[in-house]
Amino acid sequence: MLDTLTALRSWSVPGMHLIVSSRDEADIREELEETAEQIVEMRNEFVDQDIARFVAQHLQESRHLRRWVEYHELIEKALTTRAKGVFRWVECQFKALAACPESEDLLERLLNSLPETLDETYERMLNNISLGSRDYARQILSMLCCATRRLAATELIEGMAVQLGDPLRFNPKCCLKNMEAIQRVCPGFVELDANCRTEGTTVRLAHFSVREYLESDRISESAWFKIKLQDANTQMVCVCLIVLLQPASLNALHMTIRYKYQGPDGAAFYAYAAQNWPDHFRSGRADHRSRLLVVQFLSNASHCLGNWVHIWNEDYFQFGQLETLTPPPLYYAARLGLGFIVELLTDLQPGSYSSNTDEVIQQLINSNRDIDEQVTEYGYALQAASGEGHLEVVKQLIASHANVNATSRGRKTALQAALYNGHIEIAKLLLASNADVNAEPGHNGAALQVASAIRSIEMVKLLFDHNADVNVEAGHYGAALVDASSNGYEEVVRLLLANNANINAYGTYGTSLRVASDEGHVEVVKTLLAANADVNATTGNDRPALHSASSQGHVEIVKLLLANGADIDFSVPRYGTALLEASTHREIDVVKVLLANNADKDAEVDRGGTALQVAQIEGYEEIVQLLLDAGASHKPIGEEKGRTHE
Repeated sequence: MLDTLTALRSWSVPGMHLIVSSRDEADIREELEETAEQIVEMRNEFVDQDIARFVAQHLQESRHLRRWVEYHELIEKALTTRAKGVFRWVECQFKALAACPESEDLLERLLNSLPETLDETYERMLNNISLGSRDYARQILSMLCCATRRLAATELIEGMAVQLGDPLRFNPKCCLKNMEAIQRVCPGFVELDANCRTEGTTVRLAHFSVREYLESDRISESAWFKIKLQDANTQMVCVCLIVLLQPASLNALHMTIRYKYQGPDGAAFYAYAAQNWPDHFRSGRADHRSRLLVVQFLSNASHCLGNWVHIWNEDYFQFGQLETLTPPPLYYAARLGLGFIVELLTDLQPGSYSSNTDEVIQQLINSNRDIDEQVTEYGYALQAASGEGHLEVVKQLIASHANVNATSRGRKTALQAALYNGHIEIAKLLLASNADVNAEPGHNGAALQVASAIRSIEMVKLLFDHNADVNVEAGHYGAALVDASSNGYEEVVRLLLANNANINAYGTYGTSLRVASDEGHVEVVKTLLAANADVNATTGNDRPALHSASSQGHVEIVKLLLANGADIDFSVPRYGTALLEASTHREIDVVKVLLANNADKDAEVDRGGTALQVAQIEGYEEIVQLLLDAGASHKPIGEEKGRTHE
């Protein structure tokens, strides 16, 4: 946050004003370097009054503090005077008061020795944690600081079964027996939140300032508790993988760690570990210990990779498919950006290791298969790394002679995967390695269509520099121009037209003008009309642009099309004229525009009648009146009248 604020202040944008509130901390003042004129003191009598009310209410309601009832006035005065406007400081003192033995002298000593700041309060609280519980407390605080989401109490309890000493090991005896044990290990630092509608009771740090303090350089005497986020993530990936590496009888969904507060499947942390260990690994330091755990986990000899894919299949959650064959380690190493695994599997040969540690690595190497093997929707290692944006892994695979033009089951190449996810540096690398810019397209079209669909001018220009075919027709929309027009990407449309795109090319949903009119992209319609798009283009039973705009109620586009020569009375089988379309869809303003431009009020559609008859059948009274006022013929509605419309 401080880095972001510093960057914002360096912009010197005229007229930009920032207001930021915080406690008065030295590191914040030093980082922002504010002048006296830029400081507004927020502490005032109203804040003190709020704190006094807060203290009084808590003293009355807390069963732990009622025993001090005859001293409530003394306590209230002491806390209000020393709080300096910080409610969290007051909360922490309540815990000290609750633990104070019943003695007037001890109470006075406590009130006279209250910590001056919140930092000093946290330091005392950390020092008060018993020596026997300190490693537990540090592990809990570390896990809560780096967790990718709020942890359920059951997840945290199970995660504590991993001992982080040397060696790392899984020890069920270390599981805390209940949720209250978490609070006793970290008194004042964690809170439990019950939510019966979701995951049950969750655990969080008691206040944002707790994490801020633990990660700051302000910890002095309690520096052992200092948390470096990168180290915390390294620790967390070890916890995750140790849990996942347990024998199948423990680590499958039926894994059971029996204690009072057991999760619904008895394996709450297993699910968290399966989903999140890659994120923790990427955010950590990737030291020797965590790397070796990853190697062991991915080795087929451990059987853990298959379990993991079964529980948390990345391709299933992204593509909706579940593979019966577990993909090889190289595929997941590439997909997750694990460059050191890719290096092991592409540069080394079997038989290179003999020690116990190296035996694990050797098992991993022996489990590898063809670098271009395709087993999932993502296809193969190079496509997976390209789609996920792992540039260094892509470099490794290309250096190991991966086929840059291989296609997946969905007929997608590595280049198309990189473009689809916006990874331009990888796209440049693949093109420099002779990737075919016009390769057989997949569902999302050829490379140019993919780049056009994500509105990337830079990527489109890059592909043109490598001789992309501007008029190749494939994918969901057909030509790239149709795709860009449908999405309203005017800059891309202009660039494609400047490179000789066929302005009247047909896609699945018609021409560029038709799809832009249907979606209501006024500026794109103007651009296409200025480039002489055929305003009346249609094929077979397809509707021209005017019909699409009329049915969707895009009044301004209807006016533009009419001004550029759109045939107002052109009739399409099943749909009829633009007036029939507008009447059918109850687009009153469009009906008014069409009538003002002399649309044929009595035009009929096959088996559907006139606009007036359709409006009468549907009960659109205002449109009925508009048509009658314009002179529409009032023909009887026969039994055969009625209309199938979309």
